[in-house]
Amino acid sequence: MMNTNPNIDKKISFIGTLISSGKIGEAEPLLQELLKSSGNNSELLHQMGVVKYFQGFYEEAIHYLSSAIKYKKNNSDYYFWRALSYGRKNDNLRAIIDYRKSLSLNANNASCIHNYAKALGREGEWQSAFKQVERAIKIRPEDTDILVTKGFIEFKLDQLEAADHTFKEILKSHPQHYEAMYFRGFTNLKQKNFEIGWELFDHRWNSPSFLSKRYNFETAEWNGSSGGEKLLIWDEQGPGDQIMCSLFFNKPLGNFKEIIILCDPRLQGIFSRCFDKNITFLPNDYDIKKIKYDEHLSMFGLLKYYAKQDQDPKTNEVILKFDNNEVNRIKGKLKGEKKICGISWFSENNQSGKDRSYSLLSFLKSFGNSMHDYIYVNLQYNSSIEEISQVSRKLGVTIYNDDEIDLFNDIDGLLNLAGACDFIISIDNTTIHLAGAAGINTHVLLNRPWDWRWLDGTNIWYPTTHCYHQEEAVDRNSFLKQTISKICQLNN
Repeated sequence: MMNTNPNIDKKISFIGTLISSGKIGEAEPLLQELLKSSGNNSELLHQMGVVKYFQGFYEEAIHYLSSAIKYKKNNSDYYFWRALSYGRKNDNLRAIIDYRKSLSLNANNASCIHNYAKALGREGEWQSAFKQVERAIKIRPEDTDILVTKGFIEFKLDQLEAADHTFKEILKSHPQHYEAMYFRGFTNLKQKNFEIGWELFDHRWNSPSFLSKRYNFETAEWNGSSGGEKLLIWDEQGPGDQIMCSLFFNKPLGNFKEIIILCDPRLQGIFSRCFDKNITFLPNDYDIKKIKYDEHLSMFGLLKYYAKQDQDPKTNEVILKFDNNEVNRIKGKLKGEKKICGISWFSENNQSGKDRSYSLLSFLKSFGNSMHDYIYVNLQYNSSIEEISQVSRKLGVTIYNDDEIDLFNDIDGLLNLAGACDFIISIDNTTIHLAGAAGINTHVLLNRPWDWRWLDGTNIWYPTTHCYHQEEAVDRNSFLKQTISKICQLNN
């Protein structure tokens, strides 16, 4: 039986007001004191769970919310907040279960429906996500956050004109909605509308969805035409994007005598080896206050000024160079008559990884009758050696894994490993950008919905990279089999 206190309801109401006002620090000690005497009060446990959620202690939030549910199983809010907490821990399937339970108790909670839609999207269930977001809009038609999610899901469904219209309508009534600007920016980039796309994409720094850090500068941002002694180019996003941007690192040398580039430390050695002596590379944790420069620019700023929407990739230079001695060492271990095929099959990206990824077993089985024609080289960072061994034994194929190379931290080693391959087949991840920039015969599988960087499914970046995009009428497994069959025919 629940413990009672004559003033407990008033205190719960007061604490609820504190939480709603964002006064989490004031609410927590009051809850701690009340829970000493009323530890089985479901509403106090719920409130403490919400406090822990806002503090970022998601495991503790789940603990308190689970305790609240134990004492009161029919409160939709308890399941809703636990679902949010599971989502923050990337436990998406449990989040979906709780969203469904919450909605079974209160079908008209627009916030719950909205977050349920986003959780379905993270599982790649974009059609189902769209149905849910439309349901949320019927309840709260003026909610801009829900409308932005609608536009993003339309983007993911490749309904690009509809997505652009949705974002445009939001911006009519909320012209400073940076999330809508940013999303509309990459929607237009994917449609090869570069002028408006890059202009809107510049608002990414004010969007909560864009997670790269922005530095504090004391000088002006370069406008693409002025000149001076030194230009500082600073990193954004991960290694794959930095490699893509490196196609244009040499371009500003016509305006500046020297360029200083902040980059991922794993790329510093490769870039230093491969670029002009007038370009200096520093790790991105270097203190920029110690750097002397006249103007600055982000890496994607280079794309804004130099990338052309109709660029022929064959006119782009091969910019990355592998170590021939190391490549020969690897090839020496793979002597034989079979061709060497590098493979990479999954992405750990929280937002789009599931859209792109396959299991290693299904990936290799898609080679069909050509499966035993190749020696396979593992280019997949964070791959499971146990899984590789099991699949290798089950299918009777050779999958080479170089124990001397850490495929995540040693990107230089990964480049050399890729250089030993006759050709590479990979989903869209860092491996593709690395191999493409090195001029290796590379084939990228673009599952729907593919990333905006591959535009309408064409490659404008790398001279020896071939893109294959999934048609709407073809399921992902059929696309994989058909495409790998085509690639094998090209490389035999």
